[in-house]
Amino acid sequence: MNMKKIRLIVLFLVIVITCKSQWVVENSPGQTGRYHGISFMVNNKAYIGLGQSQSNTKLIDIWEFDYVTNTWKQMADFPGKGKYASTSFVINNKAYVCLGADNNGNGTNELWEYDSANDSWSQRAAFPGSSRYGASCFVIGDTAYVGTGSTGSSTLKDFYKYVPSTNTWTAISSLPGDGRSHGIGFSLNQYGYIGTGYSWGSVYNDIWKYNPISNTWSSVTPINGARMGAVAFTINNTAYVATGYDLNSELNNVQKYSETTNSWEILTTTGNFIGRHAAVVFTNSNKFYIGSGVFISAVLNDFASYSLTINGVDNNPELTGADVYPNPFNSVLKINLKKPKQYTEAKIYNSKGQLVKNQTLTNAENIIETGSFISGFYVIKIINNEDVQELKLIKK
Repeated sequence: MNMKKIRLIVLFLVIVITCKSQWVVENSPGQTGRYHGISFMVNNKAYIGLGQSQSNTKLIDIWEFDYVTNTWKQMADFPGKGKYASTSFVINNKAYVCLGADNNGNGTNELWEYDSANDSWSQRAAFPGSSRYGASCFVIGDTAYVGTGSTGSSTLKDFYKYVPSTNTWTAISSLPGDGRSHGIGFSLNQYGYIGTGYSWGSVYNDIWKYNPISNTWSSVTPINGARMGAVAFTINNTAYVATGYDLNSELNNVQKYSETTNSWEILTTTGNFIGRHAAVVFTNSNKFYIGSGVFISAVLNDFASYSLTINGVDNNPELTGADVYPNPFNSVLKINLKKPKQYTEAKIYNSKGQLVKNQTLTNAENIIETGSFISGFYVIKIINNEDVQELKLIKK
């Protein structure tokens, strides 16, 4: 075997190893573990709080995480009653916390707005549906959509939308599936998604897609494995779901949803991370953080991060308007455009920043010959009339 083939094999092995993300232990806030807490992100800071402690105390504390200094700071307490399984969302740099179970395990209907600029809370219009906890939500534009949950005696599937600018709630179509609590919610490309969850001895893996224009729901591909108490989030226009409880054990896997192919993929991870449910999650660039939650009967206070970019290689291959694959690539790179007329050209740069390929994009499906590229790292820039999208690539 000649040296060139040996070098290619070694490089390929390095690529396979380094493209696996790894859990990294992070700092934890305070001394109290919690489960069914809240989390949100405002102005480049992350916040967690509320929830229930190991001693069943309903918590009101709020903590701010600084990504730059990797430190936590306690903020103004939540002014309402201590509660767990509340629902939180962010619109226009304001955070909102609603619903949740009080000290007696009863659902609530209050809504609070948090202004991180002056660390203050103000009460807003109450949720119009039944008081509840364990509801799910998603945000599209300047509107939040909140629904499902449990009253303590029944699980629900009704939904309402909230517009902060007018401080009003409006009923929308109910979720077509079963009523449930402790499910997931996220939004992609102006659509909302709700799924998984729990209802009286059963857990779910179904996922439902909401169209706000037609006010209709449709089913999409179920996630791999039914669960409750999972966390969901989006990074670079791709949705991820992690952790949860399947009524037998706590889960620690991470799954990625492709809206383009309507499919789920279980990511390969390395490093130690304790499975859990009822955790909190927040993101920063291509990294997400998961912490708190329950493992068996232990309430946790640890945090770990998971990076989707290792050694400059983005493991998330989706762009807003195009699919670029395979990655790593060999002799051919394919670009499928969702709206071909909006895109004009693709430029590929090597690790030195030198332009090595410039190709006009004329079709919905485009092929770029890359057989002459040497093995290594590249950046592709896909250009349209309004912006430039970038993606890091590897040539085997």
